[in-house]
Amino acid sequence: MTDINGNETLLSQNRGKILVLDCWHDGCGPCFKQLPRFQELFDNYKGIPNLQFYTLGVTFNDSVNLFDVLNKRNINLPSFVIRGKDAEKLGIKAYPTIIIVDDHSRKIFMGNLSNCESFLKKRFNKNKPSNGASTLFDTKVQDTIRMLSLRPDSLRSEKNNLSGNPHSPFNLFTL
Repeated sequence: MTDINGNETLLSQNRGKILVLDCWHDGCGPCFKQLPRFQELFDNYKGIPNLQFYTLGVTFNDSVNLFDVLNKRNINLPSFVIRGKDAEKLGIKAYPTIIIVDDHSRKIFMGNLSNCESFLKKRFNKNKPSNGASTLFDTKVQDTIRMLSLRPDSLRSEKNNLSGNPHSPFNLFTL
């Protein structure tokens, strides 16, 4: 992963912390609609020790500066850029995707932002921001948008991804 200053870093440097990762790319319209909501989620939970939020901008084309894209949209979150092949190692097949990694480097959640909000609320017993509650309809719409934003080469494998075990461990030390 690369930070805004061009420094390479590993997710494993956050060992012992719970990571909430918003994975997006510059060609994904639904990703841009989700970024302000992710910012709100970050603002709501930022006081919790050992809970870190990051945006992971996935680049398929090195000519696009994803940090400039975030700045133009007034998104002020800790952000990194990863290559498309590294996103595949994380199991990302569709965008936007939220991944939560526990303090033992195990993936404990992978899905949409609405379900992530519910997951965090249960885990940290925290109320949702005052902008309104998500409904089942919101979740269905997010899932539909996610499916529509799939890259063509990942459509076949998404069926397997949706039926997989969200609690399976994966190795963060290779990224």
